[in-house]
Amino acid sequence: MQAQPKTGTILDRIVEARRAAVEHRQKVVPLPVLKLAVKRNEPPRDFAGAISQNKLNVIAELKKASPSRGVLRKDFSVEALAAGFEQAGAAALSVLTEEQFFQGALVNVTAARKKTALPVLRKDFIFDAWQVWETR
Repeated sequence: MQAQPKTGTILDRIVEARRAAVEHRQKVVPLPVLKLAVKRNEPPRDFAGAISQNKLNVIAELKKASPSRGVLRKDFSVEALAAGFEQAGAAALSVLTEEQFFQGALVNVTAARKKTALPVLRKDFIFDAWQVWETR
């Protein structure tokens, strides 16, 4: 969904667009379907454990663009960035998934998880429990 309201702050526009996108996706994939799919997934990785080690624990962010600065990295490769961050010693990854304003995608969470052994956090505007199930 590409909702583009004409008023309000950038944050207002992002939240409005996210709500519209989530409402659309909820109609396509209802909660019971998500819950069934989660049963087939691997168990979650220990995010709390990864960032509470007795050392400097960096959560590395994978973000292609921002509303204020536009594209931050034209050669954005989730797999290459995730592997590089892991090799550099990151404790966990934070992956932007908001499509319209940050040029993210939910599939980037899966791609980062497949490429590394690090815990992966979805970074988005989360306002509905359905989105947590969608992430899982």
